[in-house]
Formats: sequence, structure tokens, C-alpha cells
Amino acid sequence: MTRALSAAGKSHPVIDEILGACPDWGYRVERKIDEAVDFLDRNAIRASVIFPFDFMGATNDLLLRMVKGRPSFVPFACFDLSTANVVELEATVKQAARRGFRGVKLYPLWGPYSEDRYASLFSITQEMDLPVVVHSGESMFACVKTEWSHPEIVGTIADKYPSLRLIIAHGGHPYHEATLETIRSRQNVYTDISAKGMNFLQALVPRAMSSRLHARVFDKILFGTDLFHPVVYGDEDAKLAAQLAALESLGLPRHYLEKILYSNARTLYNLRIP
Repeated sequence: MTRALSAAGKSHPVIDEILGACPDWGYRVERKIDEAVDFLDRNAIRASVIFPFDFMGATNDLLLRMVKGRPSFVPFACFDLSTANVVELEATVKQAARRGFRGVKLYPLWGPYSEDRYASLFSITQEMDLPVVVHSGESMFACVKTEWSHPEIVGTIADKYPSLRLIIAHGGHPYHEATLETIRSRQNVYTDISAKGMNFLQALVPRAMSSRLHARVFDKILFGTDLFHPVVYGDEDAKLAAQLAALESLGLPRHYLEKILYSNARTLYNLRIP
């Protein structure tokens, strides 16, 4: 454990959500994954849910190659709905589970996943008990349609598939109110605080702590950093330290920090770690 961790990170084990298997990694996969492993080790991160950037050209195969023999990584498969054939997509999801993927990541910014033609996708993920993380809120790409990634759409899907575990990525920023209402009112919906998701948490805390519902809300929040991003580069250790410091500065009770940093993700993703 190094200086990168604040008191929040030192006090509790950490499960992170990061990105990987992007085009920038190319033929340097082995070196890049070694860098990620070192990052987890020196920061005492117990496990990391890792997603590919499929719509930018990376593949699920590349991600599996990266994490093979490395149990600290929990791989999720990624699918681009803007180009996917629905029948092929169903078969691919089933195959992904058989190959060892632990969940699915969707980028609705490139395709309206709430359309009826994708209903079988959610039926399959529910049947196979695969959690689905949905990119929600705004994007750094000006060309995408953000109305496809509003948190309320996740709530609509959750109502139709009550046993499907759904995660609103990035706190649904900037739609904080919609994210709060969605995770509060649906048993099967969660959110993470990766990227701009800390803005959601900072906006939420004063209200949540004064509400009778605060315990239920903090059972639904997951830690995440979005580090190793293929577009946003920088010092990963410094970014992690800054996010942990911001989390600690909120003054949350220690048991809520433990939930956000560790136990919520451990339970949601069925991770077999101490």
C-alpha cells in the first residue's frame, strides 16, 4: 500500500472499476496489463471489474487474453448496439458467459438499448444472472445522443426484468436526481461513482443523510475510477488518491465507506474474496 491511498482507502479494502482492452493497448497488451496488476497491488485493491472499449475497436477476446490467470480482474463483455445484429448478439452474450465473462457493459450512446428489439438481450442476461453496467449520462464525444443514456431508461428496464442486476455508470452525471430516484425505488438498480460519478455522490450526501432512506441508498453505490481510460490519460495513482480523498472528505460514517469501497461490489458481483 503506497502514498496513493488516503485514509479511506487504508481503512477499508477496495474493489475498483476500470477500463482496459482499448485500441491504444494494441500489441502492448502484456506490458499494459502488468502495469494494471502493479497498480492494483501497490494500492491494495482487492479486485477490479474491467471493461473493454468495444465500440472503439477493441475486442472481448483481447480482454480475456489480458485477464487469463489473473483472478483479481473481473471481466465484463462489451457490445456495440449500433451495429449489432440482434440474433447474433443473443448468441454472443450466451457465449460470453460460457467463456468466463462475469457481466455485460452497454454503451447506449451508440444505440437505443431500450428498444423492444433488444428485449431478448435482457431476458438472456437475467436468465444467466449476468449483471449489466450501462454507460449513463453525458459523454465526452459530442456526436452521441445522450437521450439514449438517461438513468430513467435503466429504471424502465429494471421494471421489466426485476431479477436483472443493473448498474448506472458514472452516477448518471449530470442527471443526479434521476439516478437517485432510480436506485432508491428499484431493488435491482445500483450506480457507481467512476469518472464524474463523484459529482453525484457529493450532491447526494447532504440529502441522503437527512433522509430515512439513506441506508437503502448507500447499499446501492459502488466505487469506481474509470482509470486506464484510452482517451483520458494521466497519473493513475494520483487520480485514485484524489478520488479517495474526495470520498473521505464527505464525512460519511465508516460503515458507509466500507459499503461503497468494498462490500456492495463484493455482494453484487458475487466475488469470492475475503
